[in-house]
Amino acid sequence: MNIPRPEKQRFRIPAVEIRETPTAVILQAEMPGVDKEDFDIQIDGDELTVKGKRKQLKSDLRVIHQESDSAEYLRSFILGDELDTSAVDAKTENGILTLTLHKKKEAAPQKIAIKSA
Repeated sequence: MNIPRPEKQRFRIPAVEIRETPTAVILQAEMPGVDKEDFDIQIDGDELTVKGKRKQLKSDLRVIHQESDSAEYLRSFILGDELDTSAVDAKTENGILTLTLHKKKEAAPQKIAIKSA
């Protein structure tokens, strides 16, 4: 007997670069063709989830050859305790999503001055 199965949703995994500064962690994800309103960025507890959906280009012209298609991106990360999850900045430019996750004040390195006696 052939039982129909629900179609599994397939996601593309965006390539990422993660860099650290003394005050923040900067995550950049390659998600070409995703419009600003088609991102879904959420933090739940210590997990950051980044989703994006690229829509198929629509045109009244007849397609002769097509190599691009719609795509859904998904990537999750576990965040460290040193990050302030209430202070996250997001921007997108040229197919790159940039998230800046600021460190908690107490996690930022501090220089200790030596006082003279």
